[in-house]
Amino acid sequence: MSAVLKYTPVEDREITQTPFSAEAIQFLNKLRMLSMRCRSSAHVDIFEACRLLIRDDEAMAEHFADALLRTMKQGLNRSPVFYTPNSKDYSFDETWLLRALMRAKHNDKASVRFLVQSRIAQPYRRSITFLIGNVSEQITQI
Repeated sequence: MSAVLKYTPVEDREITQTPFSAEAIQFLNKLRMLSMRCRSSAHVDIFEACRLLIRDDEAMAEHFADALLRTMKQGLNRSPVFYTPNSKDYSFDETWLLRALMRAKHNDKASVRFLVQSRIAQPYRRSITFLIGNVSEQITQI
């Protein structure tokens, strides 16, 4: 016997991006500038980067962001996509990172954990979460 399955078409719906705050857009543009510099830099092993960054220093804000951007390739298993600064569009990687940073800034650990687990390979989750947490604490300093 065979069953007949009834096909129901998927409804078309418009997907709109949730607007980010002006502070978040400004920070994204700084990350985009850093990502352009990171493309020409040597890639860093994520565990080495985290080990080097465990110290308290006022100049560490940009170092944490730099380490996060340079090691994201390892966690994602591909290079992240960053658009040019002041671009009106957002890549999926930019949106994901900005959401994770904003949630970490508001101490929403469950959302950060969900976002990291949804995209980052298991061995790198703890380190990427560490970097996201430190970058989010110093967003205004970068």
